[in-house]
Order: sequence, then structure tokens, then C-alpha cells
Amino acid sequence: MRNTSHIIWACPTYVFSRSPMKTRLGSKFDNLPEYKYMALEPGYNSRLVEIQPGSPKDALRISIVQTRFDVAYEALSWCWGSECETAPVVVEEARSKYELKFRSKSTLYVKPTLEKAMHSLRLKKDIRRIWIDAVCINQHDDTEKSIQVRNMANIYRQARSVCIWLPVENAADTAKMIKGTRTSKTLQKLMRYREAGRSDISDLLRSPWFGRRWIVPEVSLAPQATMVLGSDQEVDWDSFARFFILLLEYYESNHDRPTSDMDSTVETDTLVFYNSPSHKLVELVSNLRIASDPAKSLPAHVLEDVLCLCADFRCQRGQDIIYALLPLGSDVHTSSPGQASGDSDTEPTMHSFTVDYTRTTLEVYQDFVQFAVRSALGRTDVILRHWAPLDIGDLDYGQETPYLSWLRPPPPTGRDGDHRTVRQRELTGTAENPLFFAAGTPEHWATPDRDSLFPINGRLRIESLILDTITSTLRSNTETISRAWPIYAGWLDTTQPPPDHFWQTLVAGLDFNNKPLSGSASSTNRKQNNTLRTACHDAFRLYGPDFRLYSSFVSEVVLFELKRVFWPGTDDDSHMANSPMALRERWRHLNLPLRHPDQQLRIVQVLRRIAADGFVGLPFLQSAEVADFSPLRYPLSSTAQRFLREEVLQAIDMEAMLEAARYRRLVHATTLGRSLFRSGSEIMELFGLVPSEAVVGDLICIIRGCSVPVVLRRLPPREDSDDDGYTIVGEAYVYGLMNGEALALNRPWRGIEIW
Repeated sequence: MRNTSHIIWACPTYVFSRSPMKTRLGSKFDNLPEYKYMALEPGYNSRLVEIQPGSPKDALRISIVQTRFDVAYEALSWCWGSECETAPVVVEEARSKYELKFRSKSTLYVKPTLEKAMHSLRLKKDIRRIWIDAVCINQHDDTEKSIQVRNMANIYRQARSVCIWLPVENAADTAKMIKGTRTSKTLQKLMRYREAGRSDISDLLRSPWFGRRWIVPEVSLAPQATMVLGSDQEVDWDSFARFFILLLEYYESNHDRPTSDMDSTVETDTLVFYNSPSHKLVELVSNLRIASDPAKSLPAHVLEDVLCLCADFRCQRGQDIIYALLPLGSDVHTSSPGQASGDSDTEPTMHSFTVDYTRTTLEVYQDFVQFAVRSALGRTDVILRHWAPLDIGDLDYGQETPYLSWLRPPPPTGRDGDHRTVRQRELTGTAENPLFFAAGTPEHWATPDRDSLFPINGRLRIESLILDTITSTLRSNTETISRAWPIYAGWLDTTQPPPDHFWQTLVAGLDFNNKPLSGSASSTNRKQNNTLRTACHDAFRLYGPDFRLYSSFVSEVVLFELKRVFWPGTDDDSHMANSPMALRERWRHLNLPLRHPDQQLRIVQVLRRIAADGFVGLPFLQSAEVADFSPLRYPLSSTAQRFLREEVLQAIDMEAMLEAARYRRLVHATTLGRSLFRSGSEIMELFGLVPSEAVVGDLICIIRGCSVPVVLRRLPPREDSDDDGYTIVGEAYVYGLMNGEALALNRPWRGIEIW
């Protein structure tokens, strides 16, 4: 066998019928037999594609050779898509492994996108050796596929480079733009004055490649990653990541400002940017690559956390929701069917996960839940976290249950005043660092046997403590927290400090840094608690009866208001109108202290700009003398400039504004998609937050191993089960029961089934 190694990677896909393809083939392929995969010989790990040299007009020719990965190779990262394998490629095979001449030819059908990628990557004079998943793995052999997926981590790490092929238009201009943009100033000019440049970037970010699940390990594990745009424009991943960070900073700082110096497509470009999974990918890959130990090639996170981080990335096969990310799990030791499934002898913290494509998506999901619980020594938070799309694969929930509630949907999202996405604050923390311990510490958890969680397919059997029944709920508004909330909590006089159970519930017992609030007497903890208590008090006391979570304020409105304050107009341009007394009176009517903190911060930004420029600019007004849009400038008098600098800006407490705005964002994310609840039994009275879907009659429970209380809903009795059946409504915050206090009630654990 010839020495061959070069790697370019692609993920497993469905097997498509070949029957309709040959009707569209040219005559030069009619007499060639279809390529047949041979089993890998002993000692050979995989195959490599050798793309034969040629000019752009030459037909594509490749050879497929078995390899031990003992020579340099590349790996391909590309977007599979949903298209069928209709593009014919000539495969040439040598007479023997010592001969250079080819004896036989056959036809391999690949996706048209892959054929274009190989055409683009072909060299003129030299063979290019690449590992391509769609070709180097026999996609019709589930056994081989299972073995190859186990070896993905080594394939990526040993590759000389991972080549990311993206078919974009204007590739040369796009590559030049990415490599040439190194500062924020350069990007500002690009985004303001080059419509074509913005369009090229939008086209790149629209590429479905950024949303593929398989690209996360492909790029994260690569010693070097290179983006190939179009046919021959190369950009290294680090340059793209740098450009992307500048792009993120640009949109973060500019998308809420008046856009008179930008054309009308900027708003569309902004939506493309924020809706693209590209920013999530860059952040995720950067963190995974930095956090991993390059010397030991160890992943940085346990598999459960990796899956939750990548929950928005897609793939075609349900099994690959798990299998694609196995190389990134620090607690994973992969095995194939028939291998011993015990823990690894080389790393005591690793656990075996069997890769087997003959298992259904539901069976693989159950394998993962069992694995995650075992890896976490009995902690069961995985049944409360979103780690898998619910619309992928061959999930069969059965006719009696429309869904499985231990497969959680994504957390609710909303929008803030800048139309940015706000994601609900989750209470479970991470698998390695849970925030609470409602079910106690690990000694209270039962480490399950391998097959104990799913005695019947789809049904999760677990133990729980039923604490109480929900007797009432009170939902929040998307933009405000109603004055009814403090009344519901028993805080009737908002001139007095809020009760602990209310202000702590508004933030779910977590501080600004997502750490649990502490009752210790240390000065730091007292200061943190006092800050949150005071912020809650001010929110309901100073800003009206309703607690507004965010403001839909737009920047240009404040310019008109400030213009009236500092430039009273030509008709009123008298000494009295510009006197300090008149300025103070007009400034007082602006009511800055009583405005929403988000508005306050924007007004301060505008004031600083006015102080630096010496004028108020109204960029969206059209001058009567000028045919197009041009900014109108209203210069400040010397008295107004002195008043702005010495009496306005110096008196502003910026730190207090920032803290108030930060508190609102914290409460917004915490209460988003949640309701207050009460339970009023004779035994106890519970208070806290539950999912908005919770209704009167639902149960507040502690599930063994879960770090937070859980809301369960009872199902009708079933003839085929002696255990009670329930569905998970979601996680809950229960004041005073977040750190094992419920265990002191000495109630019995009951076995239940969760559907």
C-alpha cells in the first residue's frame, strides 16, 4: 500500500438511492462500473483521497487509498446539505501498491457540493491528499462508520491542517477584506462606505456551514485551520476570528445609533449578523481551543456541557447529535460495538461511550443520559437542560405520548430595548459546576446501574420527593414586572425595604456573577446582598408602580430633547434663554434621574459627544437648501457648554446608572418565561419561580440528583406500570429550599416514571 496521509473531514449522512442518477450522466461514465468499497486491511485506520493534479478544465480524477496516517495529510470541512449524491467522479485504482500507473477506473457518486470542493482544491502539478469523511468512510457500512467516528479526535489532531471550503461569490475581495482589516477604524470605514464589502460579508455569514454540528470538533481539534473561499482564496482561522471580533464590536457599539452615515442596507446586515450562528461558533471554538491542553490534547469540558453549548448546531442524523461531539468530551472514552464498555484504564475520570449506528436516535439519547448521570456520579441535571434539537432524527415518541419531557426544549428567549436576544437565565449551572444543591451533596445521590434509568424504552425511572402542590401563579409581562408582584409577595408598602423572599426570588438567589447569594457575614457578601436589595427597592419606589425591565427608547429622540435643552432656537435666542437659570430649568424638565437606566446611559453617551463636538447634531433632518440628507448642527453657546461640562456631566453618577441597568438585565433574564408561585398546604408554604407553563395543581418536587427543584405534572394512571407517571414542566426556584433543606423533612423517596 502506498504511503498516503492528508486529511479533510466531513460528517456521516443518509444513504441515498442511486437509481435516478444515471439518467443524468454523460456518456463517458456510462461504461464505468460503480465504485465498490473494500474492507479496511488489518493495521490500516482509514482511507485517504488522492486528488490527481490537473487544470481547471480537466475532468476530476481521484484515487482512494488505505492509510495508517503515517504521512502528512489534510482534512476537509464542508457543508453536506440535503442534496443527493448525483455528481460522478472517476476513481482510478493502481495495479498494485508499488505501481504508479492506474489500471482500472470506476465511478463514485458524490454530492455536487463535494465535487466542486475537490475541483477547487485540486493542485496543478501535485497530488493533494485529503481525508474526506463522505468518501473515506463507507457510508453504507454502519459498523465501519461506528469505528471511524470513534477515531475522529485522532484524525483531526494528526492532520497537518483542516481545510474549510466555502463556496462564496467575490472570494478574492472577501479574503482581502478579512486579511486586511486589523483595526476597528478600518472596519468602520468599510462598513460605512463600502456597500459591496458589507454584502460580501453578509453572503459569507449566510453560509450554512456555520450552523453544522460537525464543524465544532473539526475546527476545535485542528492544529491549524484554513478557510478556502471559492477556488483558491485562503484565510487562516485566526485571521477570520480576529475579523469577526472586530465585526462583533462594530455591531455592538453602532447598531442602536442614528445611521445617517450608513446606507439603508446596514439594518439588514445587522439582522444577518445576529441571526447567523457564526458568532456563536467563533466564540465556542475559540474557548474550546484556548481551554484545551495542547500538550496533552485533552478536551476542556465534559460531554454534557459540550452538548449544551452546541445545542443550536444542526446535523442530519439524530445519532450524530451525540456522536459528532464525542471527541470534545473530557469524560469520554469511545468504544465500538463488541468492545468492553468499562471505564478506561488510562484515565480514571473517563467513561466508555459506545458508538453504534445500528441504534435508533432515541436509544442513543438514552445512552447519553445514562452516560451523563454515571459520569456526574449520580447528578441528574441532564434531564433539565437543553442539549438536543427536538426536530432531528428518527425519534419515535409513541402514539400515547406526543413528546418525551426529559428531552428539554430550548430556554425561552426575548428581546431587550436594543432588539438583542435575551435568553432565560438557567438555574442548573454546568455539569462540572452546579449552582445549587437542592437534592443534597453527592452522598445523597444514588449512582445508577448502567441500565436502571430506562427499563422501558422512552420512560425514565427515577426517585423523587413530592414537596407540595402549586395553589396559585402570577405571570410576568414581557417588558415590565407588574405592581401586582410585590403585593403577591406580601410587600404592600414599597417605601419600606423589600422582604428577603421577594428580592432574592427576582434574581433566583444568584448575584451579578451568576454565583449563589451567601448568608455569611463577610463584608463582601453583605455588600452584594445590600446592592441587590437596594436595587429592587429603587426599581419599585423611584420609577413608578411598575418595574420596567427595558426601554424601547431610540437614539434620535434624545437628540431632539437635548437640542431643546441646550439650543432654545433662533426665536428664543436671548440672553435670558441661554442663562444658567433657564438651562437648569430646561434640564430639570428632562427628568434624567427618573428615566429608565438604559435611557440614562444613552443620554450620557450623547451628552459626552455633544460636549466634545460643541454642537447638537440632528443627522436625520433634511435641510431645505440641500437636496439630500445632511446633518444639521446646532452650536452650543459658551454658557451652555460650561453648564454641560460643570453642572451636568460632573453631577452624573455613572456607576449607579450602570448598576441599575445591570440589575434590570439580571431580573429580565431571570423572570423571562417564568411566573411567581405559591403553595398553601397546611404542612408548608412555598414561594418562588416556576416556568410560565406551570398551572395550579402541578407539583413542586425534588428529584434525586437534580441540583434544583422540579415542577412535575401527573399523568393518568397506566395499566402497564405500577409507578406513577409524570412529565417535566421545568426547573424551579423555591426560596429557602435550594441547598438540601428539603431533605431535613425526612419524607420518603418515591419511584416515578417520567415521560
